[in-house]
Amino acid sequence: MPASPGTPGLVAPRPARAGRAVAAALLCGAGLAVANAPVAHAQNAGQVCMFSAPSGADGLGHIGWGFRRDDGTWRFGSTDNPGGAWSVPPSSDPAVTGSWTRDGGWDQMLAAFRSGESGHGAGFYTRYRCDTTPDDNSGGAAQQAADEATNGYSLPTNNCLTKAVDIFKAYSTRLANLPDPAWQVPNQYFTVLPTGWSSTTSL
Repeated sequence: MPASPGTPGLVAPRPARAGRAVAAALLCGAGLAVANAPVAHAQNAGQVCMFSAPSGADGLGHIGWGFRRDDGTWRFGSTDNPGGAWSVPPSSDPAVTGSWTRDGGWDQMLAAFRSGESGHGAGFYTRYRCDTTPDDNSGGAAQQAADEATNGYSLPTNNCLTKAVDIFKAYSTRLANLPDPAWQVPNQYFTVLPTGWSSTTSL
């Protein structure tokens, strides 16, 4: 089981736009596991993690998110859009877009994604990457997560990937420069996260 502290590794350049991303935005699904070096969860700084289900959306990928709160626990979740509609109107009920959110410790978060907490079943999410931040606004990120759970779903600009990135941007000013996730293939975006993110770790 991945354990605590260590320093996140580095990765590659910005993602390129991909034509198949429109299909990706229907999103959401898993398949291969890579690198299994432990990833840290820092105790004295902010931290976010992006979870990947490579087989989602017919191999284009699906994304989940998590951020560390001020008390050291984590808030995490995703938007699954189980109906596969290209557009879902806003609703006060997160279930309409298949959005789910949980709170728990580091191990509980990993276990939730590992076991298929979202309803996809065990083995759907297979990997993750994390980044530490010098600042954190867990309250702002929590509000953003609540907004994302009820603001509908739209191709290709309001899907599981764009929602995760918006939550990260609300969490830390350092993450405000994350590449635009609109029209991006989730698997590609995950692979080429900017320098500072940890290497890919298997769940």
